Amino acid sequence: MEDETSRCDAGKGTCAPLPASRAFVVQLRGATEPAGELFVGRAEHMASGTAERFSSADELIAFITRMLAPADASQPAFAARRPGSVQKEEK
Repeated sequence: MEDETSRCDAGKGTCAPLPASRAFVVQLRGATEPAGELFVGRAEHMASGTAERFSSADELIAFITRMLAPADASQPAFAARRPGSVQKEEK
């Protein structure tokens, strides 16, 4: 049975760790069409619980980049990690 913290690339014969601190859940809206540039949904960083809505692939990548940046109060990423920074869905 495979360890949940790593995945092996059978073609290369190597295993790379998959730390929980770098885990995200990405949920896409039904109308999402990546090829048509309609990329809408919500992403959540599992370790912190911080979630954010996105309306483009660039916004999704920016959120992931902020969440993976070092936790340093002098960096803009710090603000995105504070509790309560979750963006709420508009109704």
